[in-house]
Amino acid sequence: KLTSLNAIDKDGQREDMIPNWYINVPSDGEEKIYGSGSGLSSDLQFSIDKAVHQAKVVLGDKISNEVSAELKTYMSDNSQVGNGITVEETQKVSKSGFKNVDISKYDITNKEVYKEDDKFRTYILLEIDPRGRRSSKAAVVIKQSDIDDAQAESRKALGKL
Repeated sequence: KLTSLNAIDKDGQREDMIPNWYINVPSDGEEKIYGSGSGLSSDLQFSIDKAVHQAKVVLGDKISNEVSAELKTYMSDNSQVGNGITVEETQKVSKSGFKNVDISKYDITNKEVYKEDDKFRTYILLEIDPRGRRSSKAAVVIKQSDIDDAQAESRKALGKL
C-alpha cells in the first residue's frame, strides 16, 4: 500500500496516515509479543530495513532486559567547627540493556509504506513467540572507576562548600 502523506481529505485537512496498530500495539501474551517500528528514508528498502530493525529492538528489550543499580552514600561530619556541619552525598548509578537476544522467526503482522515528500515512511509490526528464547545472561556491570570518578567530583564540590 503506497499512499501520499500529503493527501488532503474532503475538508482540506491533511490525512493522518499513522496506522492505528502502530500507536495501539496489540497486548503481549505468553505466546505472542509485539514490537513496532518506523523508518524514514529516500530509499524504499532502507526505510523498510530501518523499521524492521527498530521493531526487533523493541522485541529484544521485551524478551530480555538486564537492569542493575548501585546506591552509595558518603557522610562527613565536622563537630569541632562552630555548630558542627554534617554533609551527606548520595549517588545512584544504573544501567539497562540487553545483548545477544534471539529474535529469529518473527512474523511481520502489519506493514504500511507511505510517501512523505521525497522519502518513504514504513511502519512495521512484528510478532514473535517469546517462549524458550536464548538471551545473554551476562549481567550489566557498573565499572568501579565510573563510581570512583563520580565520588571524586562530588568530594571536590563538597570541599568548595
